[in-house]
Amino acid sequence: MLKILNDFLNEDELVYLKKLSENFVVEEHKKSIGNEYDRMIFKDNNAIKSYQLKLNNYLKIFNNEYIQKGNFWMTKSDNSVTKLDEFHTDFCNLTFVSYFDINFTGGEFEYIDENDNEILITVKKNMTLLMTDNVRHRIRPVKSGNRHSLVAFFSLKEKNKKTLL
Repeated sequence: MLKILNDFLNEDELVYLKKLSENFVVEEHKKSIGNEYDRMIFKDNNAIKSYQLKLNNYLKIFNNEYIQKGNFWMTKSDNSVTKLDEFHTDFCNLTFVSYFDINFTGGEFEYIDENDNEILITVKKNMTLLMTDNVRHRIRPVKSGNRHSLVAFFSLKEKNKKTLL
């Protein structure tokens, strides 16, 4: 399942994340499946507490079956990588990717739907993508500017009791 949530962030969150992206500090350079990006990890989630609360409230539609996995982080991609990313799935059960700035060209989000069609999404300011672990996706190369996104991963809670079925 892939769902597009528009206007998920409030104005204060948009301004804060934009300012943070302008002072982006590379804490980790990742080379994943054909894709390279820098990431800045939010070790102190108080910096984005309102966003975290919003995600937790949204997760109530899933009967609180999910818990956060790892830290929130911001990614940064630019035009230094020209190789097309390979389709992949995420390591968790649920992923939120929020876009707060669109001062770049290229960098579209592409996924394969349930009918094996390749669907291209041009990301927009204040768009959040919610996807489950079976969504094969990739990011198209950035042609100009810097593509920033805020990423949060969630996993299913483990059951405390065994069931018969």
